[in-house]
Amino acid sequence: TDAFLPCGGRPAAVNSNNWRHFLDEAGKASVSVVVEGANLFFTEEAREALTREAQVLFVKDSSANKCGVICSSFEIAASLLIDEAAFLKIKDTFVNEVLERLRSLARKEAAILFSQYQRRPEVPLSKVSIKLSNAINRTKDAIIERLSSLSPEDATLAHALVARHLPQSLRQAAGQAAIDALPQSYAHRVIASVLASEIVYREGIDSLSEVSPGRLGDLAVSYLRHIEDTRCLVKALQAVELPERERIITLLKHGSAIAGMNYDG
Repeated sequence: TDAFLPCGGRPAAVNSNNWRHFLDEAGKASVSVVVEGANLFFTEEAREALTREAQVLFVKDSSANKCGVICSSFEIAASLLIDEAAFLKIKDTFVNEVLERLRSLARKEAAILFSQYQRRPEVPLSKVSIKLSNAINRTKDAIIERLSSLSPEDATLAHALVARHLPQSLRQAAGQAAIDALPQSYAHRVIASVLASEIVYREGIDSLSEVSPGRLGDLAVSYLRHIEDTRCLVKALQAVELPERERIITLLKHGSAIAGMNYDG
């Protein structure tokens, strides 16, 4: 087949004892690509062996299933903000907005994974997924630590990130007062996850590996301010006619934010 998508089954179904069963009599893998819809279906030993012996490309579960986790977070937000009757009124629009967001985030995940893999094809793609997850989690932990000591101005920017993260239909149905009343622990998790992912996706997996956790938290706050500055610049540009306006906006949205900040770290 063209690809194998395990979407169920026991953990470690393919492991160091049986991975050769994935090969035919000539030693060729039955597929060239595995996208792990089931968590832990392959052990890391099996992934490494199949990558080494049969050049199988693995999109690891931590990347392949990320949209499932994000979808659950939107379900939790909806249950915290509105009741069932209100949800049913917006359900069709809400579902389409969530799908659009998931596609956008999946493209970002795929882009950084495969760009890294193309630069260093000797490193298995599953290892790149692990490195990416570690980079995001390290940045997220530093942000959560820093959120308790934000200035009032930075706290306003951070909480605006929560509202922008939510699908528009849910924001409108819930209202700003309900969003502001979300539990702080939930809001902080959203802020940290959104900001950490944005930083790593835009700047690269290795860009902040040498920055200490404390400095990383400060950098994330500066990054948050820069995101707001960029949003304001884009809004201003959209209101005027300029040659190459859309190209300028694209560069602002997708260029390195760290390069645009006065960061000495």
